[in-house]
Amino acid sequence: MSGQVNDGCGRPAANVAIRATPIAGTVAGCSSAATSAAPASTTTDSHGNYSLPLDPGTSNQPVRYQLDFDPPAGSTAPRLTQSASVSGTDPITNDVTLQAGALITGTVTDSDQTPAPVPSATVRLFDTSPCSALPCPTEPVLRGQGITDTNGNFQIVVPLYP
Repeated sequence: MSGQVNDGCGRPAANVAIRATPIAGTVAGCSSAATSAAPASTTTDSHGNYSLPLDPGTSNQPVRYQLDFDPPAGSTAPRLTQSASVSGTDPITNDVTLQAGALITGTVTDSDQTPAPVPSATVRLFDTSPCSALPCPTEPVLRGQGITDTNGNFQIVVPLYP
């Protein structure tokens, strides 16, 4: 799979980390039913281009992947998750445009009587909107992630929905 990643304004997005994770299933043609496709990762070049080698599936048994596009720290573009199917060895072009982003800021403190900032804490924001009932039939989608600074402050860019 190869393609180009652009920001919401159509400019090439450099240094975007891309990870392809197989979604439950097996690799066609392998003798062991427990054999699964391998994950793969890469980073976009200065022109937003990427190439990602993925395990081939077949027309009868494609391999499905979750693709995570994580812009570098300080980017105004949010992360993106999408899925893709690979069925055969023909090249796949997957050009991606990252949505416009909104900045969320906050501070993490401990629960003592006199709250103190918590440095180096990981803060993750998930989208659970596909869930209309509990238990949720689908997994929540990670929309943004950040790490607090020495004062407990964090900034996370998330998709700006219309």
